[in-house]
Amino acid sequence: LAERRKVLTEMESKTLLSCFHIPVTQTVLARNATEAMMISAQLGFPVALKIDSPDISHKSDVQGVALNIMNAASARDNYNDMVERVKRIQPGARINGVTVQKMANAMLEGATNRMSTAAMLKTPSMASSNEQQAANNGAGSPQGLALDAKHLGTLMQQNRQLRLGFLSSGGWDTHINQGNVTGLLANNLSNLANTLIQLRAAFNESNDVVIVASEFGRTCSENGTRGTDHGRGNVMWLLGNRVQGGKWHGRWDGLAQNQLNEGRDLPVHHDFRGVFAQALAASFGLTKASLADVFPGFRWDDSLDGIFKA
Repeated sequence: LAERRKVLTEMESKTLLSCFHIPVTQTVLARNATEAMMISAQLGFPVALKIDSPDISHKSDVQGVALNIMNAASARDNYNDMVERVKRIQPGARINGVTVQKMANAMLEGATNRMSTAAMLKTPSMASSNEQQAANNGAGSPQGLALDAKHLGTLMQQNRQLRLGFLSSGGWDTHINQGNVTGLLANNLSNLANTLIQLRAAFNESNDVVIVASEFGRTCSENGTRGTDHGRGNVMWLLGNRVQGGKWHGRWDGLAQNQLNEGRDLPVHHDFRGVFAQALAASFGLTKASLADVFPGFRWDDSLDGIFKA
């Protein structure tokens, strides 16, 4: 409170949780490389090291995590390397030291913290695969999405009483080895593009609308494992004959760091329900009063009124 900080460090968070008798992983702060060696040996290997700083909320962004440390010498070397690396990536950050905690299961810990060792960067790991499956929450892969879209189009064309359809796709939780113009994300986007072509061909009547939305955004810059982490704000895509296309709608302040949430994520300027409400009003003729029943507590966003043609 005295520092007027809004985010607790890992050690502060665990101390607070312990005060309420909430179980936490035993974590000890090492303030130098020698302490890191001693603490690691006392806890038992393998251990994980994480940078501790009140100025760093997202350790992976500054390569401030080392996993699966197997001996005291490695703990010492990783401590020194990590501190120097973080000082170089984020000059001016106050560094209290490095936290040390025992890893009960190295692969599971790696997935939980969305980090990897050098070997994990070279080849797809079981940890990242397990993490993807958990994030997908039962959704299918992007590879099968276009076929699902074709089936949905056939179903809704044959039964005109069906007026709303829904498809879901996993595989977008790209914490590790995301790629750029090629790679995991590029492949997913290619499959999504094929899906949108299929949906546009199937749903091309005057009031048909296709909306692409996600549960969460991604960080605007790369993390320490050649991927991106969970972000805050996001983008939504709309296709349809009545959509005012070829432009963005709503507030957009750019990607300069001073315009980002916590300097890393797109900020949230609009309630996602505002976009759905515009689509329901344009396609189904729902009034604002009716939309209040569909989205309790929602308030109409006038700044999005230009999404659809009159």
